[in-house]
Amino acid sequence: MKKALFYKIFALAALLAALSACVFLTACKKDPDPTGAPPEKPVVTGVDRHIKLGDSAFDFTAGMPAGVTCDASLVDVGAVGSYTITYKAAGADDVQKTAYVYGLPTLSRNGEAWPDGVVGLPYKQANLAGLSDPRALGITAKDSFNRELTVAVAEQTPYGGEYGDYAVTYSAADAAGNTASAALTYRVEPQSQKTVAPFTRDLADASCDIPIAWTVEEDILSLSIDGVPVDTDLYRDTPAGITLSMDAFNQTGLDTAKTEYNLRLKTDIWYADFTAEVTDAQEPQFVYGYNDWIFEGGDSVRLPRPVKSTAQRYAFEYEAEAGGAAYT
Repeated sequence: MKKALFYKIFALAALLAALSACVFLTACKKDPDPTGAPPEKPVVTGVDRHIKLGDSAFDFTAGMPAGVTCDASLVDVGAVGSYTITYKAAGADDVQKTAYVYGLPTLSRNGEAWPDGVVGLPYKQANLAGLSDPRALGITAKDSFNRELTVAVAEQTPYGGEYGDYAVTYSAADAAGNTASAALTYRVEPQSQKTVAPFTRDLADASCDIPIAWTVEEDILSLSIDGVPVDTDLYRDTPAGITLSMDAFNQTGLDTAKTEYNLRLKTDIWYADFTAEVTDAQEPQFVYGYNDWIFEGGDSVRLPRPVKSTAQRYAFEYEAEAGGAAYT
């Protein structure tokens, strides 16, 4: 009797232990976090959107993970402005961002409306900027929200440092991809023109002085004769003006038979156009006798080249029994 009672009590205790274990395991399965904290929500990260005016097909969820939607019901793509958009996902908090609708960028010069026609530009300013630095020339651009944009040179007439008209096209792009461009023609010109009186010089002179007032702050850019640049070794500036070697009139490219030449002197501030009459009234420097002639057959003769002379042309006189004849 006692033995049967013992077995009954033992069986009852085993049953209670099994029930307790089942309850414990069930509780652990329902709440795996021993701290009892609720599970974390998914996180949605949205982005601001930049939209071209009138772009009704814009995709507000581009680049977003699957399951993320965007409420853009407040956006009017037909009107420039900023609008609130809301990104959503199941179980996540909503995230609000901004959609910007852009019109075309606006270009201006010196903060004013884009100029029409030709714009005068002093040579010194053009030379410093080279026409390729928009900011140095006052060219700026802004988007529809008054934010400054980078201005680029889209097209340009090559600038070689000469006076004249040069066309430049500037462009700018905003965050939405809108681009705008504007063309401008610069008339590069000196700030002033100086007057230099015509002068007459003889080739026998080693040099001539061109009287013209200038200051050390002004840089001589070039001197040309009939459009042919004069080598810088053939002229120099002095406090009284410019000293020009007469060898400049014998440069390659010049018509040495002429007696009158057009000169242009340019500095970074002013220029001067003037004329020079070149004569050759020198006394004979070389005299050749009959024995100095070099006969080349027929009626052709050649004279020896004068020594110690850099001239490219000479005047000579031929005397015969019947009289004299001058040749150049």
